[in-house]
Amino acid sequence: MVEQQPPRRKKLNLYRLPPKNFEGKEDVISFNNLAKIYNLDGRDEQIVALRSVSLSPNSEFYPIKK
Repeated sequence: MVEQQPPRRKKLNLYRLPPKNFEGKEDVISFNNLAKIYNLDGRDEQIVALRSVSLSPNSEFYPIKK
């Protein structure tokens, strides 16, 4: 007896999607030069998780939109 295989789904190619239009949408999250540094118990050195991160209209990455 021959087993029937389910039909293959076509993979979504994210590089072929058209760019989203954010014109007229308001900014929900925007910040400049955000940093996060942790001090752990029992250690002298600091852990840098974020250094100078920005989400703003004038940066490489735009703000989160509504």
